[in-house]
Amino acid sequence: MTQTQTATKSSRIVLGTDWMIGYPNSSKWNIIPASKANTVLEKAVDLGINAFDTARVYSSEGILGRFIRANKIDREKVFIISKGGHPGLFFKKSKPISNQRLEKQLETSLKALDTEYIDVFLLHYDDPSVPTDEIVRWSLNLLETGKTRQVGYSNFSLNRLTAITKTLESEGHTPWVSAEFNCLPIQNERWRGAQNISQNFEYLQFLKEKNIPFLAYSALGRGYLKKQTDRIKKEYFKDFMRKSIDFYLQKITGEKKNQDSPEMITQISKLTSLSEKYQVSPVIIAIEYVLRFSKSFHLVLGTSNSNHLEESLQALKLNLSVEDIIYLSVVPKNLYIF
Repeated sequence: MTQTQTATKSSRIVLGTDWMIGYPNSSKWNIIPASKANTVLEKAVDLGINAFDTARVYSSEGILGRFIRANKIDREKVFIISKGGHPGLFFKKSKPISNQRLEKQLETSLKALDTEYIDVFLLHYDDPSVPTDEIVRWSLNLLETGKTRQVGYSNFSLNRLTAITKTLESEGHTPWVSAEFNCLPIQNERWRGAQNISQNFEYLQFLKEKNIPFLAYSALGRGYLKKQTDRIKKEYFKDFMRKSIDFYLQKITGEKKNQDSPEMITQISKLTSLSEKYQVSPVIIAIEYVLRFSKSFHLVLGTSNSNHLEESLQALKLNLSVEDIIYLSVVPKNLYIF
């Protein structure tokens, strides 16, 4: 089955599962209670969300697979996006990407998900030491097995992505692409090797012109926007665990948080103003901003709160005016669809 023959179409909003921690994937034991994960998964299905984002490194594939199996959901009606080739950013020595490693991880993902195929298998991070021709060869090998219906690339530079896409297109395939994209000012590299294309005009133009299916992560700034919204509503309370996690992630990854810059404060003010105008949460405005960019854009929503998930779908019905998109935009006006 080629990419143009994929039976299932992904919903625009994709449920993220990186918070559904289970180890090992194939076991029945979870760090996060299975009941909580199942509640959110059930809500997503009820709301019409059919796409789920997972990864070998997330340890959530088993949870998702068990949910699909237990609820006897038709596999052809579910769109699963998974990832392999994570370099091990939380370890001192990164593991290099290889064809053998990718094939092994794909096989492990299939077993954990209890499925015969994955709809999209993404390379989680790039390894610039590997020539793009090799990346393409590996990708075509994976497609030939029939164990993934589409391939894609997360956190790849524009130069390397351009070269890979050109060769894949000559073989009749269009890749998926994933990177950070939101309406917030870029502060710093979120993780080593991560790509934030929120203000990368050339990258965004490439995706738009090629009509490439794109999966935006951190669309709400890894929860930052939600916390700001809660502060605005005066419902914000101390979240010791979140601050502790942020602290240790900074120690491990070298990420430095600087999210209260003048540019960030200005953008939050704009979001607040638009939320009052349209009578919706700033979060809804931010989601609409991402999805409005192109009809081929999708957004990962990694919430563990069923109410937040339902609220977020309001963005699918929202239609910001041209003037308001321009007011909020951090990319050129002519790159948006009006």
